[in-house]
Amino acid sequence: MLYGAAALYAWVIICILVQRPIGGQGYGPDASDSMLTHPGDGTTLIEDLDASFARSERYLRAARIVQSLVSVLTIPLTYTVCSQAAVVYIQQRRGDNQPTLRQSMALADKGWTDIDLLTKFVFGGWKKYKSGLILFRLFLHLLGAAISPIQQIFLSVQTIKRATGLAVHLTYITDFPDLFPASYWSGADDGLDATKLRLTLASTVNTDIQPRLWSSSTGTVTLDDKTGEKSYSPFQTNTNTGLVRQFAPRINSTAIWENNSAAILPDDCNPSSDAFYLRYEYNSSFSYTVEICMPGNMSQSPWEDQRSRQDISEELYFKMSFSEGFEPQVTPGEYSTKLKLHTTTGYFGLPNYENGQVPGPLIEHSPFGNNSQSLTTRDLDSGTAWNTLNTTTNVSNVKNKGPLLNIAVALFGEGSFADVQHTALAAYANSGIIYPGCIGLVPFITLLDVTYHESPTFYPCLKGTYLESDARLHQDSNVTIHADVAMYFLLFSGVPSGPSSERIQNAFTSAAFLANDMLMMNNFQEQTIGISYDMGADVQKPDISRGGIIVVSILLGLFLICLLVLALYSAWIPRWTKTLESFAMLRIGASISEKTPLLASQDVEGIKSLDETPGWIGNASEGENGHSRRRCIMPVITPIMGLK
Repeated sequence: MLYGAAALYAWVIICILVQRPIGGQGYGPDASDSMLTHPGDGTTLIEDLDASFARSERYLRAARIVQSLVSVLTIPLTYTVCSQAAVVYIQQRRGDNQPTLRQSMALADKGWTDIDLLTKFVFGGWKKYKSGLILFRLFLHLLGAAISPIQQIFLSVQTIKRATGLAVHLTYITDFPDLFPASYWSGADDGLDATKLRLTLASTVNTDIQPRLWSSSTGTVTLDDKTGEKSYSPFQTNTNTGLVRQFAPRINSTAIWENNSAAILPDDCNPSSDAFYLRYEYNSSFSYTVEICMPGNMSQSPWEDQRSRQDISEELYFKMSFSEGFEPQVTPGEYSTKLKLHTTTGYFGLPNYENGQVPGPLIEHSPFGNNSQSLTTRDLDSGTAWNTLNTTTNVSNVKNKGPLLNIAVALFGEGSFADVQHTALAAYANSGIIYPGCIGLVPFITLLDVTYHESPTFYPCLKGTYLESDARLHQDSNVTIHADVAMYFLLFSGVPSGPSSERIQNAFTSAAFLANDMLMMNNFQEQTIGISYDMGADVQKPDISRGGIIVVSILLGLFLICLLVLALYSAWIPRWTKTLESFAMLRIGASISEKTPLLASQDVEGIKSLDETPGWIGNASEGENGHSRRRCIMPVITPIMGLK
């Protein structure tokens, strides 16, 4: 009983420690949650956690020691129990199926551990030595000997991270509902978004490290990194929250650039609709006409005030015509192109120990539930419709614009490089000041990843010499300004001398990332997602698979049950001797001395009387008169070779 209790104690403790520490709920944040629910008297949370894991380490050491002792005692204990059961076995009558003297001798010789006898079982001696008890005891010894090695095969020691206390607060970040304040005029956009995005599009290059650009395959990446799936999040990359599961907003935008073979703008592309529609034209020594349109109701934000996944698609149309006279490399004619931008919003799990320290996949629904410690409770406004636009110049007042609309307003709207009537370029050109250096950067050029030597279509630095009178084709300054604007529009026309379709497409994808960054980082309202972390402390725990626990538990349970049954079997029935030791066999041998003389053949296999003589102790078979008689083995002392 003591052996079984020790074996079960060691195994149960190990199985518990695989799942959780002693007295705890788990090795992750649940451990600290349990301590908060049941704090110790006069102790801090950190002290309670340290005490809990220290206690678990003591239990683990004790279980290992007990398990080692159990492993050492398994074979001797099984040997002893089997020896005692052998006495009961040979004194029980089983009809005609009774053991012979040779079979009883095999039990006395501990045949289940005798290699020579086991060899005879295999090579022809089975009929002489066959015994159910020998087979059962052989099975029991093999089972007991196999348990410890099988445990070691499945069981290992794993170093993990355990909670150290309350998670450390890191920062707050913007949530999607934060973009929809209860008050309409709270943080209203008055053109600041377009202005900031325009400056960003002019100064950002593809080789800049983007700390909020997440990649599924690498860490911090640049805009021109082509490896892995990239997405935007307001939280910085290369951040590990350790044991704490934290979630952050995620935005994916993908641009598709193609020719508009129909060369026709949608029906609502006109000044009187709610579409974003612009028309630029110039007609002097050369002429151009450019129409830019985003169809649909631009007076309404495409975003809903919700945390579940959202998918939107935006389209931007270009229709242009150029005449001869301003660029020899451009063939006069009409050009029509179209850009589609697909954007998906949702949430993802920040890198932590549970997800392998990599960004998690897009989550379709809110990961916070109804109540979350990482979320500040507030009433959410579900309204997303704003005042109807009368003119496209008011589009900048629309809050929470889609990324493509933000890009279009920044590149082509009021105050953009193309809007020469409202910029300083015209004033500079007419001032008479000659400055040969760079006076400004043209937005979007650097995102095309085109050097001046690869394609001289446009140089990102706008120099003053290109705007002075007679600087180009001996025309006035107004001509030079419009020539530069026309060259800028050519970037989006699809002309063979301009950037390739792939580069335009990649540039708009990069611009969408910058637009999403501006939207989420330019929020003047409260930021409600709190980010915390707990890097944990190293602790060792046993590790075994669920299948390993099942296998070892079945083997250990079967062994202990068989051992218990065998022990009860030998203890319950009175025995004529404790074990089949040498003295017991001496008494049996004396009772059949006439059949086994002292100088018997050395070849025991040839003594037939051992197979003919019954080997059981108890009632003899009934006689002819119907009365039973009893075979008794009495102690007999005979002088052997003169010894008394």
